[in-house]
Amino acid sequence: MAVGPNLFRRGAVYHWRRRVPSALVSCIGRSHLRISLDTKDSREARHLGALLDAKAMEVFASPAATHMTKDQLAQLFRTVHGQHRAKLALLAGAERVSPTSRREDLLAMELARGEAYLLLSQQGADAHVGSDVQKGLIERGVDVDGIIRVIEQLEDLRDEHGVRLSLSKLRSHIAATGAEGNAANIALAQPVYLRAVAEALLAAVGRYGMEPREQIDFDAIVNESDHGTDRAPPAVEAPAPTPPAEPEPGAMKRPIQAVSPVSTAKVDGRVMAIGEKLVTRKVSAKNRAEAKAEPGEKSRARATAAGWGDKAVRQARYIFDLFDRFLREEYGFSELQQLEQHHLAAFEEFLRSLHSSVGRSPRDEERSIEELREIAAKKGLVEGTLAPGTLNRHLTYIGQLLKQARAVGVEVDRDLSTTDLRTAMNVRGRDQRPVPDLEQVEELFRAPPFSGCVSWEQPELPGPEAYHRAIYFGPMIGVYMGLRREEFCGLPIDDVVDDAASPYIVVRFSDERRIKNLQSERAISIHPELIRLGFLDYARAIRALGHNLLFPDLHSPTSRSPLGDRFYDELAPTFRRCGVTTHQLRHFFNNALKQAGVSKEFRADLLGHGGESETDERYVRALALDRQLEVMKHLPIVTSHLKPAPIRLVDWVARREIAPWSCAREKQRARKGGV
Repeated sequence: MAVGPNLFRRGAVYHWRRRVPSALVSCIGRSHLRISLDTKDSREARHLGALLDAKAMEVFASPAATHMTKDQLAQLFRTVHGQHRAKLALLAGAERVSPTSRREDLLAMELARGEAYLLLSQQGADAHVGSDVQKGLIERGVDVDGIIRVIEQLEDLRDEHGVRLSLSKLRSHIAATGAEGNAANIALAQPVYLRAVAEALLAAVGRYGMEPREQIDFDAIVNESDHGTDRAPPAVEAPAPTPPAEPEPGAMKRPIQAVSPVSTAKVDGRVMAIGEKLVTRKVSAKNRAEAKAEPGEKSRARATAAGWGDKAVRQARYIFDLFDRFLREEYGFSELQQLEQHHLAAFEEFLRSLHSSVGRSPRDEERSIEELREIAAKKGLVEGTLAPGTLNRHLTYIGQLLKQARAVGVEVDRDLSTTDLRTAMNVRGRDQRPVPDLEQVEELFRAPPFSGCVSWEQPELPGPEAYHRAIYFGPMIGVYMGLRREEFCGLPIDDVVDDAASPYIVVRFSDERRIKNLQSERAISIHPELIRLGFLDYARAIRALGHNLLFPDLHSPTSRSPLGDRFYDELAPTFRRCGVTTHQLRHFFNNALKQAGVSKEFRADLLGHGGESETDERYVRALALDRQLEVMKHLPIVTSHLKPAPIRLVDWVARREIAPWSCAREKQRARKGGV
C-alpha cells in the first residue's frame, strides 16, 4: 500500500517518482524522475516526498520565458567542450613528460568514460548499457573488456541521488550564457553539459596517439624557415568546437579496435557460469599486467591491474557458490535472468544471520542452506555474526557478478542493486580506532620489548636482554614516520637508503608484500630519533648478512600469511596491556602533526594518502625530504628514556637460519632425526 503520493518502496527503502511534463521530456530525455529517499521510515518518506512535490511544482510551473534558448544551450556546449578539451590536453601533455600509467590504459579509460557520459546525456540518471547499447558498441569495435569498462565508468559517475555533478559549476555555466540558474534551466542544461564532456573525452586518440594532435601547422613554419624569412610564424587559432548535433550513437565516428566475431549462441546465465567468466577476466587482467611488467615490478602491476589474486579468487568463488546454493534451495533456480530484488534482499538477510567463522571449515561447502542456518543460530551467540566489512565485501562480489552478466548479454533486470543492502558505516573514521594519548604511547615504549626482556621468545616478560628486530624498531617507525604495518614489516633492505645527505625509506610495491594503493608509494625521511637508537646501524648489519628483508625475523619460507601477522602476534600481549595497536600508532603520528598545525596536504604526503583533486595529485611534487624533517620536528619524542646500544640481532637471524617457529624448520629437524 502506498504511504503517500508519488512514493513507492524498493526493498525496504522508499523512493519518490514523478512524471515529467511533456515539454521537458525531449530536453532531458526522461519521462519520469526517480530519487531514492534513503530512508526506511514511512513518516520521514512522506515528509521528504512533500518537499520534493513542492519543488517539482516550482520547476514544472516555471514560466517559459525563463527557459534557456537553443542558442544559449549551444553556447554552453561550446564553452564546456572547449574548456574540458583544454584541460584534458594539459593532463595528457603532463602524462607524456612524467608518465604515471601506460598510454593505452589511459586511452581506454578516457574512451570508456566518454561513452558513459554520452549515455548519461542521452538516457539520464537511469542510463544503462542494455543490449541495444552493447550492440552499438560492438559495431564500433569495442570488445567485452571495453564494454565492462563503460559499465564501471557509468556506475562511477552516479550515486543514489543521480548523476554526480557539481550544480554550482553548472549554474555558473548557465549564468555565463545570460540565463537564470533555476531548476528548469538546470534540467535543460545538464544533458548538454554531459554531452560536451563526453565529446571532449571521446577525442582521446588525438591526445594519447603516437603523436599528439597539435594546433600549430609545423610544416608551414618549417617551410617558411627554409626560405630564410625572419617573419614571425602566423598565429594559429584553435578550431571552434562544433555545436551539439543529435546523431544516433551507432552513426558517430569513434576509434575502434579489431574484435572477434560475436557469437549468437545463448549465454549461460547461471550464477556459477557467470561467476567463472568474471574470475577468468579478473585473473587474466592480473596475468597480463604481470607479463608486461618490468623485473621487480610485478607486485605493482598486480595492484594496478584491477585484477584478482589468489585470495580474491577464493573469496569470490566461495560467495558465488553460496549464492548459487541459496537460490536453488530457497527458490528453485540459479539463472540470473530470473533474479529479482527481493531475492537479493533475502540473501543479504541470510548473510547477516551467519556466524563469523562460516566458510572456514571445508564441510561448509557441502552443507545445505538450512544446515548453515542451524549452525549459525548456535555459533553466532558465541562468535558473533559477520562483520560489516565482510558483509559488504560479499555484496560487492555479487554486484560485480551482476555487472559481468549484463556485459556478456544476460538479460538481467537493470534495476537490481546491492547498494541499498550494504551496511552503513555510521561511525566516523576518527572514532573507529581512537587515537591513543601520549601517556599510552609512552607506556608502550617502557615495555620489555624496548627496555629489556627475558629472551627473544618471551619479549613480553621483563629481563636484561634487548634485541634489535621488527618488534623493537617497527612501533618506532609507526610513531615517527607514520608507515602502515605491512609497509615496514615487508620492507626490502634495498629500500632503506642510508648513503644520502638525508637518509630515507622508499615505500613501494615489492615481491614480498603489496601496499595499499598507488598513493602509498613515497619516500620518507628517517626520523633522527630512529637514527639515534641505531636504526641505520641495524639496517647495515642486515644488509651485510645478505638478507633481502629489513626484518627477516618475521619471514618464513613456507607461510603465505602477511608478515605483519607475525609482528602483531609477538607484540599482542604488550599492545593489550597498553591499550594500543600498530595502526593506532599511525593515527598518533597524524594527530600529533595535525595538532601542531601541519597542513593536511603535507600530512597526506607523509601518510601516503591521495589528494582530493587533480590539483593536489598531478600538478605538485611530493614533500621534499629536508622539508619532511622540519615537519617531523613537531612530533613528541616518546623514546627519550631509551639509550642507544650496540646492535644485537636475534641469533638465528645472525646465522641466516630459517625461523625456528616455521614449518620449514620443523621439517628440517625431522629430516635430521629430531636434532
